[in-house]
Amino acid sequence: MGSRKIDIRRIERLEAFERSLKVQDATRRLWESCARMTDEEMASLYFAFVQLCDKEDLWEGEALFAGGLATAERLEERARLGWQRFCETGGQAAMMDFFRATDDGSTNSLSKGRPIGVLYEGVRVEKKRKEGIRFHIDRLGGKRRSKKKALA
Repeated sequence: MGSRKIDIRRIERLEAFERSLKVQDATRRLWESCARMTDEEMASLYFAFVQLCDKEDLWEGEALFAGGLATAERLEERARLGWQRFCETGGQAAMMDFFRATDDGSTNSLSKGRPIGVLYEGVRVEKKRKEGIRFHIDRLGGKRRSKKKALA
């Protein structure tokens, strides 16, 4: 019996293919999660994302994101409903799977260096849905007025 040479390029192609399947699966699950959420829950999730991203220490915000449902108690009231529903419908788990699939070891950050835009490629949100979410964001206090507008 002769020994077979290990084809490094073939292994790399298989690993890339596996990674792309994981990214596609995570993207599909993320958007299925969002589709199951109401406009009000999506608006509330917006506030959860804003609060997690506004953390002074990026790692703290990312650790809270990775914490799943346990994080709900650390969020402001208007952000809790959306975050809980996002976790319950599998959106948070899908995002974590996406982060794992796109981890090349170059950073400890969940967001830095990740191709986040891939999650939104080919996704179209209906105008009516956008308007409904915007309505609830405004209702929950999401209008951020600039100083110029406030003075005008």
